[in-house]
Amino acid sequence: MESDSDKPNILLVILDTVRAKNTSLHGHYNRTTPALEQFAAQATVYRQARAPSIHSVASHASIWTGLHVPEHNVTEHEGRLSPEATIWTRLQREYEYQTGLFTPNYVIANASNLFEPFETVETPDFGNIENARLFDAFDPTDVKELEGVSGNLKRAITSGKPVRALANTFWRGYREFNPKWHDYQKADGAEFADRFLEWEAERDGPWAACVNVLDAHYPYTPTAEYDNWSGEKIRDLHESLAGRTLSDQYYGSNGRPWGELKALESLYDGGIRQADAVVKQLVTTLRERGELDETLLVITSDHGEGFGERSFVAPDCRAVTHSWGVHEEITHVPLVVKWPEQHASWTETAPASLTNIPAAMERAIDGPASIPDPSDDPLLDGPILTMTERLRREDRPDRPEPYFGPWKAVYEPTGDDGAVRKHVVRGETDPDVATVDCISAQAAVESHSSDSRTIVTEAFDSLSPKPVADGTNEVDDDVENRLADLGYLR
Repeated sequence: MESDSDKPNILLVILDTVRAKNTSLHGHYNRTTPALEQFAAQATVYRQARAPSIHSVASHASIWTGLHVPEHNVTEHEGRLSPEATIWTRLQREYEYQTGLFTPNYVIANASNLFEPFETVETPDFGNIENARLFDAFDPTDVKELEGVSGNLKRAITSGKPVRALANTFWRGYREFNPKWHDYQKADGAEFADRFLEWEAERDGPWAACVNVLDAHYPYTPTAEYDNWSGEKIRDLHESLAGRTLSDQYYGSNGRPWGELKALESLYDGGIRQADAVVKQLVTTLRERGELDETLLVITSDHGEGFGERSFVAPDCRAVTHSWGVHEEITHVPLVVKWPEQHASWTETAPASLTNIPAAMERAIDGPASIPDPSDDPLLDGPILTMTERLRREDRPDRPEPYFGPWKAVYEPTGDDGAVRKHVVRGETDPDVATVDCISAQAAVESHSSDSRTIVTEAFDSLSPKPVADGTNEVDDDVENRLADLGYLR
């Protein structure tokens, strides 16, 4: 329904876990994002956009509030953020927007409270999803080290509840070899795009919504229509990994071969292609309804994904999913913005931050009805920072030193053909320091600067915590198991 208000509608589309490097928009060799490329022909492409952190809860908290990670300090999957601090609450109260969230993202819609600022929330009924284990007894996922079938059976038999433990063990094995075991974890983004579009059609005033889709997130299970680059052997490999986080299986000298993890990238590309179809679905329908020109449409990702890439600042640390580090593969994300009434394409090569998305929303409401130039673009406002605590030594003391955080990075333009200089520091006492010139999503090279440590230290020391975090939710084993099945650290 076309709005009779002068206020633009606002749609934030988060293609969860999509890294810039694997989008054809950013030069990837597989045609993963044809719809995003078509949309970019009438929008602004930010070639050097960075996520504020490397996992959903921290990045979304920054996107919701406009605060850097050390300012909001919402870093746990079960973290709580004051709804009063979010742009969504301001849009409702100060601008009289109707707000909605549409997502199958378990972290956003269940484990944390990041769904609370929205008037309408469409998400799976996680309470009715079949549990990862049948009974409250031993399950193979309780063991941190791989012990094989015989080891699991021995533990089940010698546990205090052998019958229930055996049932859990056989159920776990069934799920590992049944291609449909992932069904309870993920729902296609198209379903939640449909739910949003149904909601949008019923609005009679300005609306602001977020559609977050998990099609590219682990487990990598694109439908046959979009699984264009893998094959039966790679799908079988993927199924063999079920039941344990990828980070547990691949890190370190005793892990599985890194080449296996790299092979999964072809399935990941299929997931990106599937997420890209959601972009087409949304853009096409809004255009047909006459709403597209009246909408600020932001398409981005909350973080990327790692497939064994080495870190510049700690070369012995290799990226696995988005478990640790600030590797470019995890922090460099796509960002395409269509400002209201924008019809021409524009490319911006200065570093941009997703932390500035709330400011962009308010600029679209209060600012001039034009595409902002670099001097007026809130998405380019500095400092451009990325930060994660992961991995903390107290959480996983079994990890080697190069995996421990905190990891902090500052991005600055170099003035050289759109390249961005990254100053990065890892660790606290005697930290590792590196300087990286990020030429594009496909190319980054180690550079040299004697000022990198000072630049990072001064940027983060200038930040102070804000009273917006509200502790953490109390979660049961079921929540922990579902987070683990989605590849998150336990």
